[in-house]
Amino acid sequence: MDKIGTEGNDTLYIRDPGAFRILGLGGDDFLRVYISRRNASQDLADYFDGGDGNDTIMAAGTDDTALGGSGDDLLRGDDGNDVLYGDAGREDFGDARTESANDGDDTLDGGDGDDSMDGGGGDDLLLGGRGNDIMIGGSGSDTLSGSSGNDLIFGGDGGDTLIGETGDNYLDGGSGDDLLQSSGGKDTITAGDGNDTITSGGGNDSVWGDGGHDEMILGSGVDEAHGGDGNDTINGGEGTDFLFGDADNDILNGGLDNDTIVGGAGDDTIDGGGGGDLMYGDSGTGDSGYDFVTYESSASAVTVQLSSLGATQGAGGAAGDYYLEINGAIGSAFADALVGGSGNQTFYGLDGNDTLSSGLGNDSLFGGLGDDILQGGEDNDYMVGGAGADTLNGQTGIDTVSYAGSGSAVTVTVSALNAYAATGGDAQGDVLASVEVVEGSAFNDRFNGLDGNQKFVTGAGVDTITAGAGDDMLVGNGGTNYLYGQDGSDTFVGISGTNLVLDYDFYDTAGHDQIGIDAGSSTRWRTLSGAYALEFYTADQSTYVWTGTADPTLASQRAALIDVFAFSDPDAFLV
Repeated sequence: MDKIGTEGNDTLYIRDPGAFRILGLGGDDFLRVYISRRNASQDLADYFDGGDGNDTIMAAGTDDTALGGSGDDLLRGDDGNDVLYGDAGREDFGDARTESANDGDDTLDGGDGDDSMDGGGGDDLLLGGRGNDIMIGGSGSDTLSGSSGNDLIFGGDGGDTLIGETGDNYLDGGSGDDLLQSSGGKDTITAGDGNDTITSGGGNDSVWGDGGHDEMILGSGVDEAHGGDGNDTINGGEGTDFLFGDADNDILNGGLDNDTIVGGAGDDTIDGGGGGDLMYGDSGTGDSGYDFVTYESSASAVTVQLSSLGATQGAGGAAGDYYLEINGAIGSAFADALVGGSGNQTFYGLDGNDTLSSGLGNDSLFGGLGDDILQGGEDNDYMVGGAGADTLNGQTGIDTVSYAGSGSAVTVTVSALNAYAATGGDAQGDVLASVEVVEGSAFNDRFNGLDGNQKFVTGAGVDTITAGAGDDMLVGNGGTNYLYGQDGSDTFVGISGTNLVLDYDFYDTAGHDQIGIDAGSSTRWRTLSGAYALEFYTADQSTYVWTGTADPTLASQRAALIDVFAFSDPDAFLV
C-alpha cells in the first residue's frame, strides 16, 4: 500500500498494521507509523522516502527502510533491523522518482535491532541504539555512536567523531582528522589518514594509526597499537601492551605493567613506565633511526647501560627493563648512572648528581643540573656539564667541552698538562681533564692556554684567547675576538665575526702559523713583530705565501699583510 504526500509540508500517519510505502515528496514532511488498535503490532516492513526538504521519519515495528532525501532530516528506526539513509535513494517507485545523493545535516536513530545507516553528505548524527549496527557517516564531519552491541562504524571523509561504547566494535575513521573512542569490549580501531586522536577502553584492543600524526591513549587490557606513518604519540596505560611506532619519529609510553615497545623506523623516544619493559629502538630489520629511552617520569634514580651487541638490563627505577638497538638515554630527576657501550650514543642526565660514562664510539654527554661526572671513552666525545660543579674527563681521543649554553661568561685556564680550571657561568667549579677542545659561550669569555696543543672556539661576545706554547688552534666564531697565538705553530680560523689576530712570535723561524678566513668574518693584523713564513690556505687548496726578509713591522711590509681574505670553507683548516 502506498501513502504519498505532495510537494508541500505533509504529515502522513499509518495507523493500521501492514506493509506501506510512504513517500513525502517535496516539502518538510512528518512521516510516522503509529499502531492505534489495541493488541496490534507492525509485523511487516515499511518503506519511507522523505524526498526533498527537512523531513522527520519515525518507523515502528519490524525491518524498515527510510530515505531522508535532500535536506536536514531526522530518521528514527525504532524496533527491528532497519536501514536508514540520510540522503541517497535507491529505488524507483513510478511517479515517486529515484532519489539521488544530496547533502544535508541528518540525524539517524536506529533504535533497537541490527540497523544499517548511511549519513551521505553533510554533517550527520548517527545513533545506533541497541543491536549490532552498521553506520556509515559519508562525507562531512559526522558523529556516529554505536551504543550497545557489536557495531561497525565508518566515518568516511571529513573530521568525524566515532564512539564505540560497549561491545566488540570496529571503528574506521577514514580520511580527515578524526576522534575515535571505544569503551569496553574487544575493539579494533583504524584511524585512517589524517591527524587522529584515539582513546580505547577497558578491553583488549587493536589500534592502527595509518597515515598522519596520531595520538593514541589506551586503556586497561592487553592492547596492541601501531602508529603507522607520521610522528605519533602512543600511551599504553594499564595492562601488558604491545606498542609499535612504525615509520617516522614517534613517542611511545608503555604505562603500567610489563610492555613490549618497538620504535620502528625514525628517531623514536621510548618511556617504558612501570613494570619490566622490553624496549627495541628499531624493528630488528635494519630500520634506520636514532632512538632514546627516557626515565623523565621515574620516581627514583636509574641505572641504564646500553650496548649495540645485544640486550642489556637496567637497574634502580629501570629495574626489569631491557634495551636493544637503543642509541641514547635520558635520565630522571635523581642521581642516575648512564653507561654507554659501542656505537655513537647520547646521554642526558637532567637533574641530580649524575654519572655519565662513554663507551666505544663518538658519544655526546649532557649533564644537566647538579654536580655531574662526565667521563669520555676511547674515541672523540662531546661533553656539556651544564649548571653545577662538574667533573669532565675526556680520556683518550679528541674530546670537546662546550659552554655554548651557559647563561653568562666563562673563563677556562689550562693549569697543567691536560688539566683545566674553570670559573663563571656554567663553568663555575668545573674540573676539566684530558680535553682537547673548549667551546665558549655567547658572552665575553676568556681562554688561557699553556704548554701542549689546545683548540679554543669562541662564541658570540667579545672573547679573548691567549694560547701558550704548543701548536694551538684559535677559532673566532662570532662576536669580536682577540686571538693571541704565542709560541708554536698555531692555526687561526675566522669563521664569522670580527677577529683580531695578534701573534707574538711571527719572526720565530721555529713557528709556522696558518690563517683561514671565512667570507663571514673580518680579520686584520696588529703587532707583527716578525714573520718568517705565513701561509693562507683556501678551500680549493690554493696557497698564498708571504716570506719577509725585512722587519715586517715596517709600514711597507706590514701593508702587504693587513687585508681581508674571504675564503669559502673554513673547515678546510680544522684538523
